[in-house]
Amino acid sequence: MKAVKLIIGIVLVLSFFISCSSDDNNSNNPSNTFMDRLTNGIWYLQDETQATVNNCKRNTTYDFKRDNTLEVQAYFQNSQGVFQNQAEGSFTYEINSENNQLTTTQLPDGPTTIYDNIQLTDDEFVIEGDYNGLINTITFDRTAG
Repeated sequence: MKAVKLIIGIVLVLSFFISCSSDDNNSNNPSNTFMDRLTNGIWYLQDETQATVNNCKRNTTYDFKRDNTLEVQAYFQNSQGVFQNQAEGSFTYEINSENNQLTTTQLPDGPTTIYDNIQLTDDEFVIEGDYNGLINTITFDRTAG
């Protein structure tokens, strides 16, 4: 009986010093919020399901700002093989977490585009948009080219 009480006592003492790691999921860490991940640096275009993305086009950048503005620099490769800045654009954006949508509007009064099925990690950002009636899945990451 003394051995059982001793074992129970040891288990109780050890339980005070052991913590569960399931409580440490970093959900309260501000760096893990959606907006922090979205606005923490430049996103580079990596792939589109309805368009060809070459190494030049992979230098296209999307820079989401905390004030809900978006700066885009698009690149293309000319006939001589030189990478050129095709266009720069300023947009506003809005996240609708309830519908899992990103809405962008080109400034000053440009068209509005709605993207669905947002997937976002620290290193990858994926959205879906309409491309001539087809679903275009667009993938971004943190690496140029």
